[in-house]
Amino acid sequence: MPAVYACICPGSLVPTEAPGTAAALDRVREELGGCAPETVVLVLVRERGAPGVVTAESVRRDAGSLQADPELAERTMAEAAHAGLRAETVRHWDGDGGSPAFPWLDDTLAGARLMAVAASRSSRRQSFDFGRALGRALEAHDRRVALVCGVGLARARDHASRGADERAARMFDDHYQRALERWDVKWMVQGDDELRHRVAEDAVAQTAVLMGALSGYRITPRVLSHETPDGAGCLVAAIDVLGLRRKQRAE
Repeated sequence: MPAVYACICPGSLVPTEAPGTAAALDRVREELGGCAPETVVLVLVRERGAPGVVTAESVRRDAGSLQADPELAERTMAEAAHAGLRAETVRHWDGDGGSPAFPWLDDTLAGARLMAVAASRSSRRQSFDFGRALGRALEAHDRRVALVCGVGLARARDHASRGADERAARMFDDHYQRALERWDVKWMVQGDDELRHRVAEDAVAQTAVLMGALSGYRITPRVLSHETPDGAGCLVAAIDVLGLRRKQRAE
């Protein structure tokens, strides 16, 4: 069954200095629950290695007590293999690229299943192509699916080791939000690598997976909130999934 909803949320705990982010997350929870998905795909990112399915039990614990969806995991890896993609089964998650912090999924989606996938920070193109394989797996799945993409925008303070600076961080956040609002796949997959490397962003690779997964759908993105508490960008967005494109239906 095709995807029914998608959202982008902070991949870490939201600071108390971000009331707009908290309000936007409440809205996302309401919308997500209203779509009644039977499986949630959690999109994360890993520092090294290829994109793939995360089977580590620790990820499900961090997202509540949701059970796994092994059928979707197997189908996703099969689609990736069929496309000749390099993809990995990640059996030990060590928090590369940040640790997921979505315990609210358990309260919002009691009884749903969960599958986590990891983007590759080192290759946006691989991440996008893996997302397309995931999208084909979703279309063949017999459960209603929602995608939750955990991101962190640029961090402008206390991250000198990764070369972050305030001006570059603002520029990155603006470019990212504009690309999201326009659903600009080209920027997300081929955009300014120099700018990415200047900031401590934690968003592009996993958003590339999301865009790949939804490439066969008609969608409407909505940015609900964008704040920068303590110098770290927090963005919440909802993506309304309006159905498969006509070409997809004809096939």
